[in-house]
Amino acid sequence: HGKNHTLSPVLLTTFLADFLLNTRTDATFRFLTKMRTMLASKRVATIAAPAILQRAAFRSFPTRTMALRASSSSMATTDQQPPSRSPSWDIKLLYDGDCPLCLKEINFLRGRNGQGKVLFVDIARPDYDPTQNAGITFEQAMATIHGITAQGRVYTGVEVFRLVYEAVGLGWVYAITKVPVVLAVANKVYDIWAKHRTQLTGREALEVLLERRRLEAVGRASCRTATTGAGATGGEGQQSSTGAKCDL
Repeated sequence: HGKNHTLSPVLLTTFLADFLLNTRTDATFRFLTKMRTMLASKRVATIAAPAILQRAAFRSFPTRTMALRASSSSMATTDQQPPSRSPSWDIKLLYDGDCPLCLKEINFLRGRNGQGKVLFVDIARPDYDPTQNAGITFEQAMATIHGITAQGRVYTGVEVFRLVYEAVGLGWVYAITKVPVVLAVANKVYDIWAKHRTQLTGREALEVLLERRRLEAVGRASCRTATTGAGATGGEGQQSSTGAKCDL
């Protein structure tokens, strides 16, 4: 008979807890907590009531639990994102691939560029893209030497040679140009060379080369337009507006 007095509250509590498992109000949570305290004080909550009450309490606050798990998952995902990779080179050198004398120096520097600290970009290539080179146009690159660091800083003139030679382990060659006065004089001399270098190396004047490049670019654009039109009409070839033959 004494055992019935002991089990009856437990059975009653179990029934009530199971009945209220799907109830998710604060009042339900407070009720279940009070019941657990009362049962513990009478030493009759040692069977399954604590586990059931804990389940009920957990189900009373599903939204908060799910939000906490989502936040933890988001933080873990953020922590696992790999850092952005920086370029492997230190400086990008824009050079004129049609300049014979320039190519000799470029080939020399390539032979010393074992660690790949210098990235060489030929501006004379038809596919040269200013958007990939700090917005430097073909005309600008032809007017003077340009160098672009991995951080995006643009250098021109003799400083470019100093940085490139430092990158390949020959910094002593242009070390004297670190003196401001020497650098200023060196840039004056280089500017004269850059202005007349095409003629000094057996080519046409710089202005003529720039105009030819411009016309070639217009011709390529006209050919692309003609190609689109020919594709629509089924033609096999077109003559561009500049007189250039477009092979389709």
